Amino acid sequence: MMKNKRRTSSSGGSVKYRRRVFVLLILFLICFFVSFAIGLYGVPVPEVIKIFISKILPIEHTWDSSMEIVVMNVRFPRIIAAGLIGGALAVSGGVYQGMFKNPMVSPDVLGTSAGAGFGAALGILMGVGYAGISLLSFGFGLLAVVIVCVISSKYKNNMAMGLILAGIMMGSLFSAGTSFLKLVADPTDQLPAITYWLMGSLASIRKEDLMLLVPVILLGMVPLFLLRWRLNVATLADEEAMALG
Repeated sequence: MMKNKRRTSSSGGSVKYRRRVFVLLILFLICFFVSFAIGLYGVPVPEVIKIFISKILPIEHTWDSSMEIVVMNVRFPRIIAAGLIGGALAVSGGVYQGMFKNPMVSPDVLGTSAGAGFGAALGILMGVGYAGISLLSFGFGLLAVVIVCVISSKYKNNMAMGLILAGIMMGSLFSAGTSFLKLVADPTDQLPAITYWLMGSLASIRKEDLMLLVPVILLGMVPLFLLRWRLNVATLADEEAMALG
């Protein structure tokens, strides 16, 4: 009887999970197509759908060429980048929350976001270009995590608490450094660029940028997907994890 109840509850839970995924997928598709219609230059949603269909099937063009330029060359890269970045943030947030067993945890805990922001601000101040800014942002974000791990290794009794405390310290340090860089930056050019970068603006995204963005995001998400079962076990209590082997 107990086994049957467990099977029934697990099957019911999987059905609810699939329904939620289906509903979220529908909402994502609705937001995806509606986003192409929103902006200073309005494009009706039916026209957006026709433009996408025209890339696959030969259909009659009932829209202006300017609409196609806005949809495919301006808004398409931005919306795809927003979806990819949102998915990457969701995956990283889920992993952080699972590992720390706390739903309030985010990449800010280890100072990653603050380190990446400092690296980007430094790159903008140095004028190293788009690729250099991206590399500096990634490098300083990684440096923040490495320093936090080294400091937390000194806390033998409670490493999780050591990670959190060291992350808060590094986040404050890099945030102060970013504030200093904003203070000395050129207020007419560099300061707005730093501010918009820290706000997460996607206004400058182009199709060429997606060729760099997609491999980087997949490089981070695919290993997490392959290790998902081990990560699930890591979210359990010690007794439960040992029971599962």
